[in-house]
Amino acid sequence: MVRHAVEAGDSAAPVTWPRIVVVVDEVAELTVRDLGDDRAARAAQQAATGRLCEIARLGRSVDIHLVCCTQRPDADAVPGQLKANLDGTVAFRVRAAINSFILLGSDKASLLPPHPGRAVFAHETVEEFQAVDCSLEESRQLLLARWGSGEVSPTTGPVSQWWENTCPTSDGLSGPS
Repeated sequence: MVRHAVEAGDSAAPVTWPRIVVVVDEVAELTVRDLGDDRAARAAQQAATGRLCEIARLGRSVDIHLVCCTQRPDADAVPGQLKANLDGTVAFRVRAAINSFILLGSDKASLLPPHPGRAVFAHETVEEFQAVDCSLEESRQLLLARWGSGEVSPTTGPVSQWWENTCPTSDGLSGPS
């Protein structure tokens, strides 16, 4: 899908794509979960990991942004190819310096005070920050103020309509051919 969007973006006619944010909550379930002898499940796991890497590598050029979350920050949970193509990293407090180094390249996340919402953001620099604590309704109001009105969810609205029209496949992974 991303490959087709990038190719369409290279055409002479300008293409306007919707902004898409792909959130993977617990990326380790896709990358390192032990699937035993189930070949089909392992193949699907490899395909999903490959698609995540593709989205990370190519997605930004067509306004597809990838957010990968994990409670297990180790080298296996976030494959190197995926990590290398993520714009930035947010790390909340971790127990061990090695986990902080895997995420950030520094020990800062292991040195954070035990304050809820305290985190470190690493992009070009590594900076500590305090995350905002707000209710779902407060979040909705902030998003509406910034991005305008309209109902958009993973299953309804312009993004899912665009996805269904652009990527009409049964496996949910493949894009148009």
